[in-house]
Amino acid sequence: MRCSSVLECEVTGSSDGLIVDSFHRGIETDPEERLMFFRWDAFNQMFDRMATLFQSAGEVLLYYEGVSAGEANATELLNKLGAEVISSNMPSVLRIMSSSGWGDAKLSGLDSTGAPIIRVDDCFECSTRYRVRRNCAFVRGIL
Repeated sequence: MRCSSVLECEVTGSSDGLIVDSFHRGIETDPEERLMFFRWDAFNQMFDRMATLFQSAGEVLLYYEGVSAGEANATELLNKLGAEVISSNMPSVLRIMSSSGWGDAKLSGLDSTGAPIIRVDDCFECSTRYRVRRNCAFVRGIL
């Protein structure tokens, strides 16, 4: 199979089952944007530490960090796709969140102002074996 956007690709087997992509530096969605993997448990342990150290203020901080991340993500999506494309393709846009491992995000409907109501099942903040926090403050802030 050939792909015009792939210049070169070589995959070799490994006797111990470890396969490493040595070409890329993170996950690249375009030349200006790079992403990275982060384990759910590592993220949640970091969030739990924040909530343990700062108690309820830790969850407030997580929420506002989520708001900051959500605003940055929204600005990027608006610049790349435009508001009309996003609003008319909300289920597809939410699949970005789902395919990135944040949880299974779905459009549940619209509120009285026309704003989307989003439900996230299997949210990374809720679906972990470690947890001292009471809610999913970070994801709530992102949304």
